[in-house]
Amino acid sequence: MFLYYQYYLIYFFLLFAFVISEYKGDSYKRNKTVNHFLFLLATFGLFLLSALKGINIGVDTSAYNEIYLWLGESDKFGIYEPLFAILSKFIYQNIGQFQFLVVASAVLLYIPLYIFIKHESKNPLLSISLFFLIFFIESNSMMRQSIAIGFTLLALFYLFKGYRKLFLVYVLIAGLFHYSAFIMYIVLLFSVVRFKMYYFLILPLLAFVIAINRLFSVTLINLGFDVKYLFDEGSGGITMVFSLIFLALYMYIVSIPRRQQETLKDSRSYLYNKKENIYKWMLVFYAVILILELDLPVFARLSYYFSIPLLILLPNVINRFTYGSSLFIFIATTVPLVLFQTTVFLYRPLWGQVFPYLFFWESN
Repeated sequence: MFLYYQYYLIYFFLLFAFVISEYKGDSYKRNKTVNHFLFLLATFGLFLLSALKGINIGVDTSAYNEIYLWLGESDKFGIYEPLFAILSKFIYQNIGQFQFLVVASAVLLYIPLYIFIKHESKNPLLSISLFFLIFFIESNSMMRQSIAIGFTLLALFYLFKGYRKLFLVYVLIAGLFHYSAFIMYIVLLFSVVRFKMYYFLILPLLAFVIAINRLFSVTLINLGFDVKYLFDEGSGGITMVFSLIFLALYMYIVSIPRRQQETLKDSRSYLYNKKENIYKWMLVFYAVILILELDLPVFARLSYYFSIPLLILLPNVINRFTYGSSLFIFIATTVPLVLFQTTVFLYRPLWGQVFPYLFFWESN
């Protein structure tokens, strides 16, 4: 486990920062300033780790180096998305260093992430901690999709401000970096449908029936598609089960203040929140896609977009609890994620391939 000490150092730094940020000092203004500084420091630290990583850090980084070289020397885009191909060609022709493409991908993820969390989360330290525990390792392998997720965050940011056309534009840009991002257009369709908690039971159950009957894979095979790639992706059934259990626990904690409000007011309009409605729909899609991975593991590529609310919903209710309760919830939410990753380190050390971490000047 000593090889992975960097992972635990980052986690304990985030825990320490959360303890400081949650402490209610005499000056609210001073406390708010400290909170923002710690959030900025944590975000910038993760950005540096992503931007300065070695070519051997992340499962696909070395493969992206080959893609970068091929795109730079070719006059075609090949099978790659147009905006990613243009970005790669620009860096190859004007700078000539693959590391600058790594830096650019980190910039296009972390600046939108900072903007999104700063404006949407009431507890940015918890949000960036959840990002580290849920997304960080994966994001260091998915260069194109990391950029797409960055533009997806901007799309949601503008959607919540009422700018639907900008949402459409930013999802389009995200899709031109990684085609999977086009799935986010479904959010706009369901944003006008009021979420009911029983959807969280019915739709995943329907997805399970589809998955165990292999409806997607059988249909694609019958249509003559080459599905080898579709079966090569994904994170495995154990991850799916853990994610679903974690999601159920997460939804339970998030619903506690809402249930308390129901005892105080009966007004449906008081309980209805359009932004929260979209978040909960996204988490239902997240559960559905996790289950559909049983049929086609490539669905894992879609799950990242719909898991974005995990960064926001819990942080937005945690401030309704006391200091002790908030700290307990932080630990109860993050420790299972750390233990799961520890299990991965022990039994699947090459899965993720981010820790032990090396900077680009240390990598072979």
